This record gives sequence, structure tokens and C-alpha cells, in this order.
Amino acid sequence: MLVKIHGTSGAGKTTAVRELMKLGEVFKLGRVARPDAYRIDIPKEDYIFVLGSYENDCGGMDTISRVEDQIRLIHHYARMGHVVYEGLLLSTYLGVLAEETNRYSGTHIYAFLDTPVEECIRRVKARRESVGNYKEFNEKGTRDKYTTIQRLKRRAEQRGYRTAMIYHDKPLGPQILELLR
Repeated sequence: MLVKIHGTSGAGKTTAVRELMKLGEVFKLGRVARPDAYRIDIPKEDYIFVLGSYENDCGGMDTISRVEDQIRLIHHYARMGHVVYEGLLLSTYLGVLAEETNRYSGTHIYAFLDTPVEECIRRVKARRESVGNYKEFNEKGTRDKYTTIQRLKRRAEQRGYRTAMIYHDKPLGPQILELLR
């Protein structure tokens, strides 16, 4: 099973993946300082692979700049178990990545966080302040991405892709694990 998590800045994509990682024993794969994936071992579950680095506050596939490398990682780890991936940039399009992952039709889920845009903006502002960034925040970009992601969900459903919701007000990790089952 492949699960691609969608959401704008502050929606909780990275938090959701980190919560999933807390459910099992985690092993870094690839480079030690900046892994390109992690394997999560949860008793009585198939291997779960999370793509991208989570060594910094923001993580995921945004840490892997080339789409070709993202595709290579998806195919590589999908042969060995479940794959979970997310990223702000990936949240806004289907594109070549969706075309490449069509071979997993029926086992690929596009999961969308339902976090309200006002909560996303509040979280982004808090994150900025926590690192000493007090410059005025332009909300327009976050609002625009939020709208784009909502349209993307409808487009994915129209194309017949499997979609699911991840509810921001419930434990996130267990929801992802349930999608993998």
C-alpha cells in the first residue's frame, strides 16, 4: 500500500508522519546524517517505509529535490512493504508522480488532511515565532495552496484515484496505520 499525504503548510503532514513513526521501532535508511527513508517496524505489521528526511523540523519528500529520485524511492521501497510519503510541493499536484504510481492502482491512497485553513495559518505563524521570525506573515500563499489542494482532491476523485481523509482532531499516526491495513 502507498499513502501520499496532502495538506498545506501547517496542516500537519510532517506531524502525522512523526506520529506514525512513534508507533514502532524506526531505522534510518540511506545516508546517516540525512536519510532518504526510514523503516518502521511495528509488531504484526508489514514493513512501513517513510520517504524523505525527518532530521529537521520540516521533512518529507521536499528534502528530495529531483522528481526522478522521488519516483526511484517509491518504486524501490514499494517492493518491500508499505510506503508513506508527503511534502508541501507534492501536495499541490498529481502530475508525473501520479502517472508513475498508477501501477499501484488500487493500492495507492491519496490522503488529505482536513485541517481548516485558519488553523493552518495559526500553526504557521506559531512555528515562525518559535524560531524568532516575527516578520508579518502573508496568508495569501497558504490560502491559495489550501484551495489548490481542495481542487486536487476533487480532481483525484474524478480520475478514479482512491482518496481518504485524515482528521486533524484525532490521533494522526493511527489513522495512517489504518489506511495501510
